[in-house]
Amino acid sequence: MKKCLLVILLLVGLPASAQVVITEIMYDLEGSDTDREWIEVRNDGADIDFSTYKFFEANTNHALTPIQGGNSLAAGDYAVVALKAESFLADWPGFAGLLFDSSFSLSNTGETLAIKDADGNIINEVTYSSDTGATGDGKALSLIDGSFIAASPTPGSSNQDTGDSGGSGDDSGNSDDGGDSSESGDDSGGSSSSESSVQASTPKVYPYTAEIIAPAAGFAKVPIAFDSKVLGTKKEELTAGRYVWNLGDFTIRESAAREKFTHLYDWPGEYVVVLDYYKDAQTKESDASDRLVIKVSAFSVEITNVGLPPDVFVELSNKSAKEVNLSSFILGQDGKFFYIPQNTIILANKKMIIPAKITGFAGVNPAALFFPTGERAFLWPPPQVITPVLPPPAKKPIATAVSNKIEEDPPQILKTPPETAEAEDLLEAGAAKSGFAFNKNWLWILGVAGLVVLGLAAIFLLKEDKDDEDFTLVE
Repeated sequence: MKKCLLVILLLVGLPASAQVVITEIMYDLEGSDTDREWIEVRNDGADIDFSTYKFFEANTNHALTPIQGGNSLAAGDYAVVALKAESFLADWPGFAGLLFDSSFSLSNTGETLAIKDADGNIINEVTYSSDTGATGDGKALSLIDGSFIAASPTPGSSNQDTGDSGGSGDDSGNSDDGGDSSESGDDSGGSSSSESSVQASTPKVYPYTAEIIAPAAGFAKVPIAFDSKVLGTKKEELTAGRYVWNLGDFTIRESAAREKFTHLYDWPGEYVVVLDYYKDAQTKESDASDRLVIKVSAFSVEITNVGLPPDVFVELSNKSAKEVNLSSFILGQDGKFFYIPQNTIILANKKMIIPAKITGFAGVNPAALFFPTGERAFLWPPPQVITPVLPPPAKKPIATAVSNKIEEDPPQILKTPPETAEAEDLLEAGAAKSGFAFNKNWLWILGVAGLVVLGLAAIFLLKEDKDDEDFTLVE
């Protein structure tokens, strides 16, 4: 009877579940690791929407943003989850497979990684260590024959043992290769080569689980939508209770029940969002908690062209490597405003043209793009920064000794009041009319001569008075 039951179980199998496994870990690259880390996964089950899954690392659920190839991961296909898609494509320019962007930081000494499905269930979990290899030598930890070993990286394709990994990882005491551990786990006893291979760890079970539902990336000044999911001991969804959000920018938000809301980050950066759930609002210790790192980038959509009558249009360009949701953004021109409809998406490095029959613009005045908050995001044409040209500093007059010699060099030009200048002009004109070559220096000479004459006359008169006083009257 027992044998029959065993045969039935082997034929029927365990309850069906998604089989997405981590197959490659590139955690310590040659040179700098900054923005270059990635993992590879393989779908050993049915087709799934992989963008609804989470990459769990450093006790944080990281969302998956599709960058290349869409969001569907077909059975048997591979996908790469990169810390920064641009850096990954720079390292692997010929990669044409499925690519997702996420926010994480792989430890160079080792840590536990997991893939979670849309319901928050752990589908696959592995713990790696630098003792296994692939430490800055250009190799990755690759799942080969049920064990992780150091081998040449092959993102988006099956792993190959190059024979120089430094170990074979004979034990397969993990569940990372689609269930191979069920065939060999009993034989190896999980101890023969645990020092050289990556071992799967048993997921921790909590009475309550919380999950932050939000994108892993966003843009400054653009509202980001937040939601949450809390499950009880029987996987029932809990909505009542105390929800405390720390949004990572010194903003705290509390509610007495689950709620959806949006939050706006003013500056680019990485923000750690933490959700604490309290089933009883009076308790001090949270019953569940989750955190999510959100990368906020500078807003990258600009107005790059505006058509003039009669061909009036507004051209928008997304200059980033990520798509942008323009819901509730506002275009303005000619005193009119056009509210961009919900779920209007402009793809990465793409353009979007909005004709006048949609906006109602006349195409006469400058156009502007506004954030949903009403703050201006971009102005067309861009304002030009004009640097004023300052005149050279005026030379200070140098005091010199008075000389009787009339210099023939060009005289220094001094600014004179308008009244004086006008009078001098009239004087010069009169002198020219009378045939006299007017020279302003003669005025100074005549003035000095006059003062000399007056001085001599005064001396003469004073002497005569003194002579008169020397006479004595004799009677």
